[in-house]
Amino acid sequence: MSAMPSLLVSVLNGILASISSTAVAVFGLYYKVQSFVYMPANGIIQGMRPIIGYNYGAHKYQRVHYTIKTCIFVIGSIYWNTDIFIYTKYNIKFI
Repeated sequence: MSAMPSLLVSVLNGILASISSTAVAVFGLYYKVQSFVYMPANGIIQGMRPIIGYNYGAHKYQRVHYTIKTCIFVIGSIYWNTDIFIYTKYNIKFI
């Protein structure tokens, strides 16, 4: 199961290579930026799991809700700040 993302990226690179080398480069850049944003969010989620589990087991539901709300806020902030940075840095305008 863990080999599937590598296989999919290889197939997609093969498809894009038939179009142009620029398409492969753009996909590579996108994949790096996506990984840069995804990894911190994934780390926060993995850190959140034991906190929720211990507090749920101790019947401290207030802490469970607080942890979920805080993690959603932090992950949302990561995504939002990344979007703002990319759109302002590269002058991307919405129609």
